Amino acid sequence: MLPTRQSVEDFVVQLLAGRAAEEQILGEAGTGSGGNATSDLALSTRYVATLYISEGFGEDLIYRGDRDDVPIVLARNADIARAVDAHLKRLYCRAMELSAANRHRIRAVADELMKTRVMDGERFKAVVAAADATMGTEIGSDRND
Repeated sequence: MLPTRQSVEDFVVQLLAGRAAEEQILGEAGTGSGGNATSDLALSTRYVATLYISEGFGEDLIYRGDRDDVPIVLARNADIARAVDAHLKRLYCRAMELSAANRHRIRAVADELMKTRVMDGERFKAVVAAADATMGTEIGSDRND
């Protein structure tokens, strides 16, 4: 099955969620989400820009290049760069909203990782369930911390 615009956007929100959680919990984002071509910010930019330059989800249906061409296209086309930036900001807002809604879960997982340094899937589920029980919520709830 080929990715859709929605599935790409959902993946980008996942990529940006770590930065959003840092901003929510620590008060500001660190440099960990950016810095090189394999960073979450670089990958997010590449995925969203590809929607505009390769996949026909921008203002027009013109094919301008593939993922490897993203930096060149963004540098040469200010309109596309602005559209990609605005799109990324909208997706980052979604990541911020999800981080805010799950703040108690994020804190509980972070606290556990500070103690144990590693966590398997079963322990993760147990930590999240305990955080939900403390807050009187369940997974999927929109209650904020």
